[in-house]
Amino acid sequence: MERGEQDERFMREALAEARAAAAAGEVPIGAVVVHEGEVIARAHNRRELDDDPSAHAEFLAMTAAARALGRWRLSGCTVYVTLEPCLMCAGLMVNARVDRCVYGAADPKGGALGSLYRLHDDARLNHRFAVTAGVLADACAGVLSDFFANLRAGARADGDAHEAKRAAALRDGAGARAACCEDAPCAATPAPAPRVLLAIDSFKGSAMSAEVEAWAAEGIRHACPGARVTALPMADGGEGTVEALAEARAAAAAGEVPIGAVVVHEGEVIARAHNRRELDDDPSAHAEFLAMTAAARALGRWRLSGCTVYVTLEPCLMCAGLMVNARVDRCVYGAADPKGGALGSLYRLHDDARLNHRFAVTAGVLADACAGVLSDFFANLRAGARADGDAHEAKRAAALRDGAGARAACCEDAPCAATPAPAPRVLLAIDSFKGSAMSAEVEAWAAEGIRHACPGARVTALPMADGGEGTVEALHRALGGAIVTRRVAGPLDEQVDASYLLADGADGPVAAIEMAEAAGIEYSPCTHEAALHASTYGVGELLLDAVARGARRAYFAIGGSATNDGGAGFLQALGARLLDAHGEEIAPGLAGLRDVARVDLSAALAALQGCELVVLSDVDNPLVGARGAVRMYGPQKGLLEGCVDEAGAEERLVACDRWMVGYGRALDAARTAAGVPAGEGRPRFRSVLGVPGAGAAGGLGAALLVLGARMTSGASAVLDLIGFDAALAEADLLITGEGFMDEQTAHGKAPVGAAARAHRRGVPTIALVGGRADVLDDVYAAGIGLVLPIVRRPMALDRALSRDEARANLRAAGEAAIRAYLLGQTW
Repeated sequence: MERGEQDERFMREALAEARAAAAAGEVPIGAVVVHEGEVIARAHNRRELDDDPSAHAEFLAMTAAARALGRWRLSGCTVYVTLEPCLMCAGLMVNARVDRCVYGAADPKGGALGSLYRLHDDARLNHRFAVTAGVLADACAGVLSDFFANLRAGARADGDAHEAKRAAALRDGAGARAACCEDAPCAATPAPAPRVLLAIDSFKGSAMSAEVEAWAAEGIRHACPGARVTALPMADGGEGTVEALAEARAAAAAGEVPIGAVVVHEGEVIARAHNRRELDDDPSAHAEFLAMTAAARALGRWRLSGCTVYVTLEPCLMCAGLMVNARVDRCVYGAADPKGGALGSLYRLHDDARLNHRFAVTAGVLADACAGVLSDFFANLRAGARADGDAHEAKRAAALRDGAGARAACCEDAPCAATPAPAPRVLLAIDSFKGSAMSAEVEAWAAEGIRHACPGARVTALPMADGGEGTVEALHRALGGAIVTRRVAGPLDEQVDASYLLADGADGPVAAIEMAEAAGIEYSPCTHEAALHASTYGVGELLLDAVARGARRAYFAIGGSATNDGGAGFLQALGARLLDAHGEEIAPGLAGLRDVARVDLSAALAALQGCELVVLSDVDNPLVGARGAVRMYGPQKGLLEGCVDEAGAEERLVACDRWMVGYGRALDAARTAAGVPAGEGRPRFRSVLGVPGAGAAGGLGAALLVLGARMTSGASAVLDLIGFDAALAEADLLITGEGFMDEQTAHGKAPVGAAARAHRRGVPTIALVGGRADVLDDVYAAGIGLVLPIVRRPMALDRALSRDEARANLRAAGEAAIRAYLLGQTW
C-alpha cells in the first residue's frame, strides 16, 4: 500500500474518534498511534468530561501507546490526528521521540507543526520528526465546523460556544485566528502587549539615563501602544520554590531526574509532584505537568486561572504548552534550561501574542539550589549508580551548576556535540544609496557584516531598483546580456556617453534604458535657462540604437531627469515631426513647446514597428495641472530661478503649464491621426493630458504613451524580472533598504514592494537606510518589520557618503540586522 493511501486509511480511524468525541459533546478531534502498521492506541478529546487541560486527543493516544509498548519512548510510531497539534501535544511528540506526525486540518491560531511554530524541525531541540499535513483536511475541518454549527444552533451555549468560534472558521478558510480569548466576547486577536524592561546608561554629553529611557519609551509606545514599559522586578516566589525543591529531592530518592513542582491557589499548595517518567514509562510524566493535572482534579475544573506553578527547572515546550491551555496566571522557575526551555531560553511562549493566553513568568528563583540538586544527582549517577539512558541526561543537567548550561548536552542517542550553529537563509534586495553606492555594493558590504555575526548564514543578493537609478544594473545582474555604450546628445546639446542593457528575452532581445543616462539631472546646472532648453533627444537615440540591434521590447526607467520638454526631443530623435505654425521644427526643450502647432508621429511609429515599449514608473502625476510635470518637477530643475516672489513664480508656472497643455492637445491629435491602437495592458484615454504617469520625467511619460507604451509599476516589474519571488521562496529573512526612507517609500518604492511580497509569505523584513523620517507608520504597515539606520556614530554628510564610511556603516548594519533576526528566533 502506498504511503498516501496508508495515511488516508489511518486518518479515517482518527476521524472515527473525532465523531465519537462529538457524540460525547466534546470538541471533535481524534487521534490514533500506529506502530509497525497497526493501531496500538486511539483517543479523542476529553477535556470537558475529565476536567483535564491535558486531555487532548493526540496527547491521550500517545500516553496510551506508551503503556501499550511498556516504554516511554515512542520511536517507530506515527501519530495521526485530525487537527494540527498545539504546543503541548507537539512538545510531547518531541519528548516521546515519535517518528512522524500526520494531521488533517491546519490550526492557524495555535498549530505548532507549521502554522505558528515548526517544533518538529527545530535543530535546537534534542529530537526532530517528520510531518505530513493536510491529509483528508476537508473532512477533518468539516467534522469540526458541523459540530460547532450545531452548537451555535442551541445544543450548548457556555464554554464550548467560544470554542465554536475558534474551530468553525477552519472550513471557511479564516482559520482559528477568528477566535476570541477564552472568557471574553468575540473580538479580533488582541494587540501585542509585551513587557519591556528599560535599563539604559546615560548618553554622556547628551542626556541622563532617565531622559534616554523616557524618550525611548515614547518610541516604544508609538509603535506598540499596548507595551508595558517598566523597570520594576517581580516578586521572587521563594517559598513556593522551596516546596518544589522538596519534591525534586523526593524524585532523586526514587531514582528519577530531580525536578519538582507545586501549584499554588489562593496562597495554598493544592498539588505537588515530581518527575516519574521512568517509573511510569510515561513521556508526559514531568513534574509540573503532573502537578497541573492534579491541580485541575483538586479544583474540579480544567482551567487553572488564579494558579501559580512553581518548578525547579524551566519548563519544556510540552509543559509550557499545558500552561497556555490551562490558563495559568503565573509560572516561577529556578534553573534555566538553555537546551529546551520554553519560557525564556529557546522560546517565550508565555508572552506570544498569537496564542490565546499569556501569563507572567519569574525566572531564576533559588536557581543555584535548583541546579545543584540536578548536578549532585548526575554526579552520583556517573559514579556508578546507573549507566544507561539517564547517563545521557546527566550530561544535559550536570552542566547547569558549572555554568556551561544544558547546551553542553548531547542528542538522546547520539555522541556529544555542540548545538548546531544557526544557518538562516538571508535574501538581500536593497536599492542603491544615491550619491554613495550602487545596489550591488550596498548588498556586498551588508553581507560582510551578516557573515561576520553569523558565519553559517546563506546569503543571496538581488540588486534592486524601482524604475529609477540602478535599474539597468539590477536587470543586468539578473538577466545577463551586454551593456551597450553610445555617444548621444545630452540634455543641453553637449555629447555624452550613455549606456543601456541589451539581453536575451523569451520573445527575442530586450533592452533596458535609463533615461537619466542621456538626460539626467547631473548634466544640468539647474538654472532657468537649463530648465527651458533641456531636451530628451539623446534618449530617443538610445532607443533607435536598441531597435537597430533587434530589440523586441524596451523597458524605460524614467527617473532622475533634467528635462521638462514633454518628451518632445525623444520623439524628434525617433523621426516624429513637431512643427510650429509656419511648418518649421520647434526649438528644443520646454521653451519649444510654446510654438508647437502640429505633431506627426508616423515616422516614429514606423521606426519602432515590432518593438514593445514598457515604462517602469511608480509616478502617477498627470501631464498638466496642479500635479503636472511643470508644477511638480520644474522648480527642482531650476525653472523658478530668478523669481523674486510667489506671484512671479506663479505667473511663470501658469505660462509654462499652458505651453504643456497645447503640446498635449497636439499629441492627442497626432495619436488619433496615426491610429495608435490601445493594446493589452495599455491605458485607454481620450487625452494624454490627465493620464496618471504622463507627467513622469518632465512629461516623457506622455510621449511614450502616445507611441502605445504600456505603463507598469517600476518596483513590481523589476521584482518580477530579477526573479524575486523564486529567491524569496528560499529565504528566512529579507533585508531591503534605500538611502532615505520616509512615508513616500510606502507608495510604490522598491523596499516596500519587496516587503509586501515577503509579508504575504510570512518572511520577516528588515530595512537598512542611510536616513529616515521621524514617523514611518505607513512603512511599517506596509510590511517592513524593522528600520535600521546605518550610521555608526555622528558624522558629516559628505563623510557618511564616502565609500569607506559607507562600507563600514553597512557592514555594522548588516551585523545588527542578522543579530536582531537571531534574537527574535530565540523568543
